[in-house]
Amino acid sequence: MKITGTAILRDYHRANDFQVAAEVTDSGYYHPLYLALPEWHRGLGVLTALLLAARLLWRWSNPRPDLSGRSWEKPLARLVHRLFYVLLLAIVVSGYLISTADGHALQVFGWFDIPALTSGANLEDRAGAVHYFITWLLAFMLALHVAGALKHQFIDKDAILTRMLGFAPGQRN
Repeated sequence: MKITGTAILRDYHRANDFQVAAEVTDSGYYHPLYLALPEWHRGLGVLTALLLAARLLWRWSNPRPDLSGRSWEKPLARLVHRLFYVLLLAIVVSGYLISTADGHALQVFGWFDIPALTSGANLEDRAGAVHYFITWLLAFMLALHVAGALKHQFIDKDAILTRMLGFAPGQRN
């Protein structure tokens, strides 16, 4: 077995991730990471919401690129892209509901607060279940999306991946 610098770094990061997770779990509630990571998660969720809003505004104000591929791939591509937007919106909303279920505002990196609009019994649990399910669904869809882009690039050789990454011009309608 050949040992490369990449393999060493990969194994180090895996070991470090497990070490941090174990340390946080074993150290309990008062560990600094146990207290800090949820705050970062919520702040990054708000940042995701802002980026999603900017992306949707850009998307609605610019023409759609022409879709290439087989006749069944075009409607599937439209469906998957719309589903990505819906699921990203749902994961942001469910995260907001989890964070504000107790009636308290959502603090964003200590810079500002987003007020709680609703609260209720079991809201945190229900929104948490939705958040968890959507997370795994998005991860699965992302994996399929990457596989599809690689298939288009290397098997179909239609340059979809290079166009997606902005390296090749695409036709716009």
